[in-house]
Amino acid sequence: TSGARPRVMAFANSGDGRPWVATTAGLFRLDPDVPALQPVSIPGIPAPDLRSIALGADGTLWLGSNDDGLIGYNPAEAKVRHIRYLGGDPRGLSHQQVHALLVDRTGRVWIGTGHGLDLFDPRSRQLRHFQQQPDEPEGLAGNLVRALWQGPDGAIWVGSHGGLNRIDAGADGSLRISQPLTSALAGQPWPIVFSLVADGAGGGDVRTLALDVRGRLFQGFCVARTDHHARALRGDRFGDRGPEAAARPAHQDPPLLEPQVHPVPSVCATRRSS
Repeated sequence: TSGARPRVMAFANSGDGRPWVATTAGLFRLDPDVPALQPVSIPGIPAPDLRSIALGADGTLWLGSNDDGLIGYNPAEAKVRHIRYLGGDPRGLSHQQVHALLVDRTGRVWIGTGHGLDLFDPRSRQLRHFQQQPDEPEGLAGNLVRALWQGPDGAIWVGSHGGLNRIDAGADGSLRISQPLTSALAGQPWPIVFSLVADGAGGGDVRTLALDVRGRLFQGFCVARTDHHARALRGDRFGDRGPEAAARPAHQDPPLLEPQVHPVPSVCATRRSS
């Protein structure tokens, strides 16, 4: 980070009240009783520049970096696995920057990178790649993947700079990728989805918080599922960030200090699909 002030990028619940913390200056644990951040050494990888984190059921920490791919670290066994970007070689990641991570209920690791979505199976060591294809309208919406979430029905939701995807697994292990906002946003600019949050009501609804850097502040979308299909119920636009947002390249993060926070309407709670 070359003199820049370290940034806290992500947390992972450890289950013991001392969460894991991914920062641009390495891995830490937060002890709320002190309170203090305690540095955690990763064998062979001093002070990695981290961006994302996910914890597997076996205790493995999956750490996404800003510049060096994916690190798998099991503290109990002191084992480290490093999956790097290899210049386009399919044996490596699609991009060196890992924005989002998800360990699904089968133990597979979903990896949202700066140029596509990757899927790694720690058991078979198989690495799969998904990227946006112009001739596949129901494929990956965008290659810069920002958010990942698994619904109660097992579906994987993907937020990117191109919109929103849902991925369903078939009985044969095949994956079906769909874009649930396609019809609802026909003719409109696609949102940039930065986060995915469940509604907490147990109904399987998904709320997205989308930052549109093409000149507007926030867009909120509520997506409700009906069996294996989803439909957009409503989209709302909040405020205007001004010309500086429109001029910002799509791949850049918003500035560090963004004090404005706007709530997303609770549309799912009042309009559920029948």
